[in-house]
Amino acid sequence: MSSLLIADFYLVEGDRVKATVEAMNSIDYSIASTLSGDAKVQVKPYSPSTAPIRGSLTNESQIEIIFAIITDDGGAPITTYAIEMDYENSGFTQVT
Repeated sequence: MSSLLIADFYLVEGDRVKATVEAMNSIDYSIASTLSGDAKVQVKPYSPSTAPIRGSLTNESQIEIIFAIITDDGGAPITTYAIEMDYENSGFTQVT
């Protein structure tokens, strides 16, 4: 199998796309492949709707961060979240 990434089509989430492939050499193009199945365009998730807040379980040894679940997932299920912290203005560091 081979993969080809082609950009700048200005597609948006939910657009439906089909593809066919032809090979070419110095003589000519091949016969086109059969048409692919219908693919739905997916994009990166949208930003959370609200800023995270400190939870009541925060104390000297732990921080509880409460954040809104992102429902605008860009058309593909969200598999994880990344949380970054800035401690004493030392710069943001990913903690999850």
